[in-house]
Amino acid sequence: MPLLNLKKSQAIIQKLEPRVDQLSSADARRLAEAYANLATLYTHQERLDLALATIEGALGLLPESTQLIDALAEIHSRYAVLYKEVARRQRASERTA
Repeated sequence: MPLLNLKKSQAIIQKLEPRVDQLSSADARRLAEAYANLATLYTHQERLDLALATIEGALGLLPESTQLIDALAEIHSRYAVLYKEVARRQRASERTA
């Protein structure tokens, strides 16, 4: 999925999240991708706290079904990258402090 702008990702989430239990597999994947996209946008803005919170929220909300394994794997992967980035930045700030 290409990187969407912030408002488009938020619009997808706002539209699909309230009926997460009734989504088709395609819509559930769109929702997972919108969460992953939002986390990526926050990362680019160096708002890592929001990126991590977005991913954690998505993981708690989305059901793990066969159709979503790829999207969830992508979210897990981004979470790992973000977590490493947060740790790297904390170590760097501790060295400069």
